[in-house]
Amino acid sequence: ELSYTINENSGYFRPDHLDYFLFCGQIFAKALFERISIKGFLSKALLKQLLGQDLVAQDLKYIDKELWKSISFIENEKLEKGSTLSYFTATKKKLDIDAEEIVELKENGKLIAVNEENKKEFIQIFVDYHMKKKIQQQIDRLKEGFYPLIPQELLWILDVEEFQFFL
Repeated sequence: ELSYTINENSGYFRPDHLDYFLFCGQIFAKALFERISIKGFLSKALLKQLLGQDLVAQDLKYIDKELWKSISFIENEKLEKGSTLSYFTATKKKLDIDAEEIVELKENGKLIAVNEENKKEFIQIFVDYHMKKKIQQQIDRLKEGFYPLIPQELLWILDVEEFQFFL
């Protein structure tokens, strides 16, 4: 399913990009309030964040299928003692140069191997990083535009599919 989500690099070309997210939040709320359908779909992960719902590993497939496949493999693989598939790190592409940066997902993450005992923690931190932390400023501004018109307390009765239908 084709859907829109937030690009973590939205500020690279437009320093005022956060103002656009505020405006989009206002437009989404106004459309919902006025019962005007928006042509296009927001990703389920983005809708869950607007609804204030927790994100889970499966939500990653709506953002990046390859990352989801990788995390699903780790989640479903029985890690033998002493085997290492990953560390508590993630890679982040730098747009200004053709390179990647290693991001530690927790303190000393480069030194902490993912094993059977800590893989659930790794998956949650990994998902949180890719779907929240990298785009937290944009999400906050979207909510800042949305919630004054449609308070979050009024949305608790909706699930993601119903929310998408109303938008």
